[in-house]
Amino acid sequence: VAVEKKNNDAKPVILEKPAIVDKPVVDEKKEKKASSSSPVEKKVVKEDKKEQLKKAPAAPKAEPVKVVSKQPEPKKELSVKADLPPIGTGPVVDFANATPVYMTRFGAIVTAITDLDFYEDMAIVQQNGKYGYVNRDGQLVFSCRYDEVEVFWGGYASVKSGGLYGLIDRSGKEIIPCSYEEMVECHEGLILLCRGGKWGFVDLEGRVVIPYEYEAADVFINGYAPVKKNNCWGYIDTTGRVVIPLDYQDVEVNDATGPLYALQSGMKWGYVNREGEKVIPFKYDNASTFIDGLANVQYGGKWGLINEEGFAIVPFDYTAIYHCMDTHKWIVEKNNKKGLLDLQGHVIVPCTYSYIGFYICGLCSVQKNNKYGFIDADGKEVIPAEYDWSARYFVGGKAIVS
Repeated sequence: VAVEKKNNDAKPVILEKPAIVDKPVVDEKKEKKASSSSPVEKKVVKEDKKEQLKKAPAAPKAEPVKVVSKQPEPKKELSVKADLPPIGTGPVVDFANATPVYMTRFGAIVTAITDLDFYEDMAIVQQNGKYGYVNRDGQLVFSCRYDEVEVFWGGYASVKSGGLYGLIDRSGKEIIPCSYEEMVECHEGLILLCRGGKWGFVDLEGRVVIPYEYEAADVFINGYAPVKKNNCWGYIDTTGRVVIPLDYQDVEVNDATGPLYALQSGMKWGYVNREGEKVIPFKYDNASTFIDGLANVQYGGKWGLINEEGFAIVPFDYTAIYHCMDTHKWIVEKNNKKGLLDLQGHVIVPCTYSYIGFYICGLCSVQKNNKYGFIDADGKEVIPAEYDWSARYFVGGKAIVS
């Protein structure tokens, strides 16, 4: 959605991406044409009630469907059939005979479903305050009967009805009925659920694998999941066996994919291995999981980086350190200014910027002295920080600035 700023003093301009940066290759999907034939009506009654249905009045025409987009910038309209049968029997998205206004979850106004709305060939739609899914032919695959829905991921999507959560597959079957207070997405074949205030795990057939006995838990990563019982944390494996004792006050569970796990014992943090052995002393004020062989830890009120042997790679000189996943760099902060480090802890960009964004298409937005510009992967300011406002990234080789 393009928005024009009405400002007599400053007009937005289109900034060309520098030639030194390669333009990313975008693999655009071709849109499928709408089906010319109506789908077969689903049989939903027993054989002995067919005659009664024939005498029933015709179902009313469906109201326009409200599209719930997961992205704020639609690009390509989906062609759908305009002659609409009753809901559940054919296409229900009528753009030819209606002029609906749709509000996305990001607050953007759109008038059509776009390619960006589809996840695994399903897009979320809304009708009469309820949610369902349409396919790329505009057919209502799942009727709008849920209070909340999520996008499909790995063939499954979580749904909510009557204040309780469940799980459906792409055929519309409720793998897990809507009878759980909370649900976390499936990881490594197990789904984390809450029932009666306790957490447990079920498989994709709905069978309980690990009983509902934990006060808190998180998903499985590399075969281990953190769980809390009797106000203490530890880790279990996919069979429910305790692999790291439930002796700790807290855990750091953000994508703990490495061989070491950050836990809190007393008032200090340290690290244990997958056998539960303490390998890095519990002496830190705060700690995070290892990423690319390094972890940011706090010691004496300052942050630094340590390796998996516990040696300080970056001294404890910073007020904050964040991992920049897009380029495997570290954003550091000192004296309210930000800079960049590489994976070895070497300074790429000194702490001179008030803002550093994320790398997209090889460039990163920065702010200095209330002006915006862009730096490349080497930290070079390829577009000077001289603009009053700037988009955070380039799209199609261009970025809007003023």
